[in-house]
Amino acid sequence: MSYIINNSRGQIVAVVTDGTINTTATDLALVGRAVTNYGEYQNENYVFLLENFANSTAPAIPILGQLWYDSSTDLLSTYNTANSWIALASQNYVEAAKVSPAFSGIPTAPTAAAGTSTTQLATTAFVTSSPTFTGVPIAPTAAAGTSTTQLATTAFVTSSPTFTGMPIAPTAADITATTQLATTAFVQNQKVSPVFTGVPVAPTASAGTSTTQIATTEFVSVGPQFTGVPTAPTATAGTSTTQLATTAFVTNGPIFTGTPTAPTATAGTANTQLATTAFVTVSPVFTGTPTAPTAGAGIANTQLATTAFVTVSPVFTGTPTAPTPAVGTNNTYIATTAFVQGEKVSPVFTGVPVAPTATAGTSNTQVATTAFVSVSPQFTGVPTAPTATAGTSNTQVATTAFVSASPQFTGIPTAPTADVSTANTQIATTAFVAAALTYPGGLLGSMAQQNQESVDIIGGSISGLTTPMPIASGGTGGDDAVSARASLGLQTGAVTIVGTMATQNATSVVIGGGYISDLDAPIAIASGGTGGNTALSARTSLGLGNISTQDSSSVNLTGTINITGGQVTALGTPVPIAAGGTGANTALGARTNLGLQSGATTNAGTMATQNASSVAITGGTITGITPLLVNAGGTGASTAADARTNLSAVGTATAVNTTGGLTGGGTLTTSRTLSIASDSNGYGERYISTLAPSGGANGDIWYQI
Repeated sequence: MSYIINNSRGQIVAVVTDGTINTTATDLALVGRAVTNYGEYQNENYVFLLENFANSTAPAIPILGQLWYDSSTDLLSTYNTANSWIALASQNYVEAAKVSPAFSGIPTAPTAAAGTSTTQLATTAFVTSSPTFTGVPIAPTAAAGTSTTQLATTAFVTSSPTFTGMPIAPTAADITATTQLATTAFVQNQKVSPVFTGVPVAPTASAGTSTTQIATTEFVSVGPQFTGVPTAPTATAGTSTTQLATTAFVTNGPIFTGTPTAPTATAGTANTQLATTAFVTVSPVFTGTPTAPTAGAGIANTQLATTAFVTVSPVFTGTPTAPTPAVGTNNTYIATTAFVQGEKVSPVFTGVPVAPTATAGTSNTQVATTAFVSVSPQFTGVPTAPTATAGTSNTQVATTAFVSASPQFTGIPTAPTADVSTANTQIATTAFVAAALTYPGGLLGSMAQQNQESVDIIGGSISGLTTPMPIASGGTGGDDAVSARASLGLQTGAVTIVGTMATQNATSVVIGGGYISDLDAPIAIASGGTGGNTALSARTSLGLGNISTQDSSSVNLTGTINITGGQVTALGTPVPIAAGGTGANTALGARTNLGLQSGATTNAGTMATQNASSVAITGGTITGITPLLVNAGGTGASTAADARTNLSAVGTATAVNTTGGLTGGGTLTTSRTLSIASDSNGYGERYISTLAPSGGANGDIWYQI
């Protein structure tokens, strides 16, 4: 019974008859039933599949989905529906393609509305419209001092950046205390009646210092020397507070001499108790509005500094210090260098900061404006960012890993149109496809260029016709099964779900090729079937014996029977000579019936089928064979001289005197002894061995070797 070989789509690939090997349907050997040495073909098939038909030449009979490893280029290709080999991208190619891919031309796409957060491509116009980044994009940190177009990371910015040009920003309100950048205007405004908080500190100047250095409490408490004519409002007589005492107030009261002393009041005391120098030097708290003459700009001595003096471009010397506010503090606290550095770590800008736009191509530390960025920026190095989850559709930067995972384009993406003869991995635009439809040479097949009156269609399928194909054109003239049968004049017949054949008239079906399966009822004998749905019922219907199942106990062969292939075994009665047999079931009986002697020479001969350990040859001759080896009972030679040599025998006879028996010695050959038993008549057993045989009888001979 032939093997019907189907592919994974249920299509017949080949029908392999018994005893044959199909090598024309595929690049594998399809083995039929009862083929000898089938294991060789089967194992070679396994090897071909394991190596993917590795060769510098493509397989000659490919099928859809087949793989081929081109050993000349180390590329793996697959056979596609266009009946051509398409090379698959290797892992090395894919990884290499991810490293700094270079786009050509000027790819464009529709600009998404501001705030769009989908998988739509972002154009330069979209990017320049105040983009909002999410997540934590990262990039390699440039070396300190780098001045190129490489992205600046927070690590780079916090490493003592050097600004060039004239960066500007909006000036915050006077009371602003946030992470907004402070402009020079904001700083100058803060000099007008600044309010310090906490406990500002500064280095203490040497006694007698008269410069613009800040005076600490320690400097003030060590014998301050006033200059000029400080003035203050005169308190009412009898006043006993922390108000400064003017000369008018003092002259209306006692005059102290010597060094008066008094107990030191607790810090913060505000009553009529005398204030000692110790009380005054411990963080005095002034009340009211003390005033003093304003020193000229640039004065650097011990004169009291008024608010007017401080707000006119003060010049600090030495290294003034102050407590560092917490990161994010936004008030009137003095900002130390530590605070500024902390604010440079992931700063958040507010408002709309602006800066002068650098010339296109500028590669330094100048701040890049949106105008600069939107003019065809060129990235260098290998910028990286976290890869978004597949399907993410927002403003997160898309990495190569995200793009390579089956991207879904929206809107109307565009790309440069390739030349009509191009055949590579370049994206095909609608313009390319339209040109290919009319391109001479048939890029898209003959049908696309032929006149509708002479279309040749080979393979594929036809669907979506607006009008059913008429009978005159090989169609049915109908657009459903009922109208098709009506047009073709077919009866409804056996209407089933099996396809067009099932709708034909049961009395006039013509089938050419293919096969029939899954019938509801067996095909009757009158219709060319067996009338059965099993081997047993088929044989019964056809009146056949059991030969088809090789039932060894009940096969009756009569008449003219032709058996091709396979074998016949375990017959109850041997096939007679008249029927081409031997009439026997043993080799001896077969030779006897055929009139062959046991040693007869034939082409296939009985001897050839005998067991090597039980061949009996009686009479006749043996010629034309390779000399039998000594260990097989022969001489191993084809000449007498070589035979004697192989058997270690002498070339001439040696007389042996057996009178009274021979008990040893002799002169046959060196180290050879011929022992003949007493009363030997030479017709006993003969022994050839190194050691003496056990037992023995009169007439036995032992040839010692």
